[in-house]
Amino acid sequence: MINYNDGYFNFTSLFQVYGSAAYKATVFASMSSAVYLMMIWYTGFEEGAVQEYNLLEHPYPITVICTAFMFVLSAKVNFCYNRYWEACTALHSMHSKWLDVGSTMAAFHMQSNV
Repeated sequence: MINYNDGYFNFTSLFQVYGSAAYKATVFASMSSAVYLMMIWYTGFEEGAVQEYNLLEHPYPITVICTAFMFVLSAKVNFCYNRYWEACTALHSMHSKWLDVGSTMAAFHMQSNV
């Protein structure tokens, strides 16, 4: 669990390293950027020059990229869907507890002589 420190509008939590996914993602983002730059260097990209061979003209690299993207997207959507139904269950439980409180208060109010 992340412990939040008191500060000016809790601004210090923006730069917190512990529990942040941004610092974990920078390693993989830099590796993928390096692979992309090597692909551009390998194809001999020059400003204004016509490339003889482009890796993304063939449908197979696009298929691999789209397949990987769809696996990641479906996992995230599944996680969000489960969180939504967990919140609905918690809301329903809260509603039933408030109904119990209301019915108990009504029962004790009807029995009092006040």
